[in-house]
Amino acid sequence: SGSMWPPVAIHWLAVTVWLLLLGGDRRLYG
Repeated sequence: SGSMWPPVAIHWLAVTVWLLLLGGDRRLYG
């Protein structure tokens, strides 16, 4: 068993951090 996360988990972790820290949702779309 490896410690590598699936690409989906990595993607959603990055999205969550971006939204929480930067308010990225509003910045990206407006």
